[in-house]
Amino acid sequence: MPAQPDRNRWMPRAMTAIYFDDDATLDAIAGATAGIFGYGPVGRALALNLRDSGIRVMTAPEFDDEAEMASNDEIPALPAAEIAQTCDILIITTPDDALPPLYMGSIAPHLKRGDLMVFTSGYAMAFGTVEPPPFLDVGVLAPRPAGDAIRAGYLSGQGALTFISVAADSTRRALDRLLAVARGAGLLRAGAIELLPEHEAFLALFVQQAVIPAFHHIMVAAADLLVNQGIPPEAAISDLHIAGRFFDYLRRANRDGLMNTLLDSPLTSQYATLSRMARFSELRLERLMENTFDEIVSGAFAREWSRELMEGTPRLDRLRKLESQRTVWDFEQQTLDLMRDRP
Repeated sequence: MPAQPDRNRWMPRAMTAIYFDDDATLDAIAGATAGIFGYGPVGRALALNLRDSGIRVMTAPEFDDEAEMASNDEIPALPAAEIAQTCDILIITTPDDALPPLYMGSIAPHLKRGDLMVFTSGYAMAFGTVEPPPFLDVGVLAPRPAGDAIRAGYLSGQGALTFISVAADSTRRALDRLLAVARGAGLLRAGAIELLPEHEAFLALFVQQAVIPAFHHIMVAAADLLVNQGIPPEAAISDLHIAGRFFDYLRRANRDGLMNTLLDSPLTSQYATLSRMARFSELRLERLMENTFDEIVSGAFAREWSRELMEGTPRLDRLRKLESQRTVWDFEQQTLDLMRDRP
């Protein structure tokens, strides 16, 4: 079972550093070889970006289709144990739920003094599912966009917003080495925000458990109401989240900030938003968010998820089946198909 996190380790800091390209040099990892565990969207993006920056890269694919993709990309693929033996920089993109057996069976026995181990999530350290030995440098590079956006950001020069953290510094050069990896992967162009590994995990889990569920609920409830009031489902779903004004609002908020987007909206929209916002200020919602956060930082959710995995994900399977039976998803798919079929 995941261990309960040590709350003393994640007390807020007075200042937060944000690192950019000028804060790093590839000289810190000159001659090193990066091994990437997993060749899914994030692993592939990091591998291609690092290679294009002149860093030697190889990968340990988890599935046959990943191995085929690595071959097509001309990224050398080896078993995980050989990657751990061969490489100086170990970048782990394996999903958190699949990491412990991979780590214990193929990585841990082959670790070398001074290796730099880089996680793309703080989950393992926050909840003790993996405990790297003290002779390593350990860090977190957690890009926030998806893998295709990480690659696109590298190619465009815009980068991808990232969280960065040093968890262990055996060589006294861990930060320099981690920043070099981040620069090579194009992750410093948009800025890398420093925080503790636990904070990265807490943030990711909180968005998954408090923000995205609320978003889904609001979108489904809104679609049901609009369709029941006679609005064509294709129009309702498009305007809610596929290609309408709300989609554009989120896109502009990503670029300019939420408040600036509101103030740049038409006066009718500003008045409608600000005058009705209080209707959604529910004390119960705030308490739900507080309870959700408490479950995360206490380790209660991690232990619940660990039990669910050991039992074969029966509750997850039931929940997915139940949610997929909503009529609104049929309307959504029809709308997507209509938009994709246009000339």
